[in-house]
Amino acid sequence: MNLIKILTERAKEKPDQKIYTVLPDGENTELVLTLSELEAQAKSIATELLTKFEKEDRLLLLFDTSIEFLPTFWGCLFAGIIAVPIHPPMDLRMLNRAKSIIQDTGVKAILTTSELQGKISVFKAFLGEAAKLEIIAVDKVESKSKDYIEQDIDIASKALIQYTSGTSGISKGVLLTHKNLLHNASLLQEMQVEANSFYNVEHSTLIWLPLYHD
Repeated sequence: MNLIKILTERAKEKPDQKIYTVLPDGENTELVLTLSELEAQAKSIATELLTKFEKEDRLLLLFDTSIEFLPTFWGCLFAGIIAVPIHPPMDLRMLNRAKSIIQDTGVKAILTTSELQGKISVFKAFLGEAAKLEIIAVDKVESKSKDYIEQDIDIASKALIQYTSGTSGISKGVLLTHKNLLHNASLLQEMQVEANSFYNVEHSTLIWLPLYHD
């Protein structure tokens, strides 16, 4: 069992069930993804990525807190590509951190939104050799979910590289597998079940955490 199989099975069972709700302003603006929408968008992105990259290639994910991050991360999982999510650099410290991470991981391209693409193009000039990296706006990817070819992925497959913030030194990356993420998800599920039985509420969880250390 891996994350991809879980999502695929859940999408078949309850395609219209909400899986993610994002509040970009923290309160009112609500963006929703259902299980079937997430699966379709992730497969479309995976199909596009597999035309350009190989399994276990590393790609940099530069996103603000946005709903586009979710199908992009899942698209990397479906493609067997290792995601490297970091915050878009907005100052010199963050720019140097991004440059260090790019050099450390050897990412092949940058995934982001069309809204951020222009801003990222501006600071690319300061990234040295990394300035040659292709920038892919995932919200412009055509629907290709029916063309997706299932990849050989198991619980030992590499999923993402999580970097520390770097506030006390050079950012350090930790490579996480599907098994690691499944274990973390199971702990969250245990906490949710316990909370739901105590408060008698529906199964939903509010997460007020950044997508990455910044």
